[in-house]
Amino acid sequence: QTCALPIYDDTSFVILSNYYVYAPTVMAEGIGAILWDKPYEPQARIRVVPTSRPELTALEGVWQFAPDFFVPNGRARLVAKDGYLEMQWEAGGLVTMLWPTGEGRYLDPTFWATLEFAGEGTHRVLRYRAYGFPKVHEARPVPDRLP
Repeated sequence: QTCALPIYDDTSFVILSNYYVYAPTVMAEGIGAILWDKPYEPQARIRVVPTSRPELTALEGVWQFAPDFFVPNGRARLVAKDGYLEMQWEAGGLVTMLWPTGEGRYLDPTFWATLEFAGEGTHRVLRYRAYGFPKVHEARPVPDRLP
């Protein structure tokens, strides 16, 4: 991914990444704002909150998003690891890590997305919001059909 901002006063910079993540865009916006004395909001410091294995295990399973998700009807398996959740996306076989940031809240640093789990049993929902996008996407647990 390449991210470049408009050129002001004959100065430019480019941030390169060999992996699709939103972080270079966030970095470029912040650096550009500092260089050209524009207003910006510093990113909040992210703290990983120690989370027990049983709490993580309770979220395991396959979750499916709606047709309006970035990948229509996208599904992902959540697997508990030591201190975090692994999100195994069905489309493309991508695996991301979800770091706990608070009770029922996680950060996916690959897509700079926040996730929040709410509800119980059949009423559980996962709310997914990627940085830079206003829509909150919801996923629900579905029967396990992923390999």
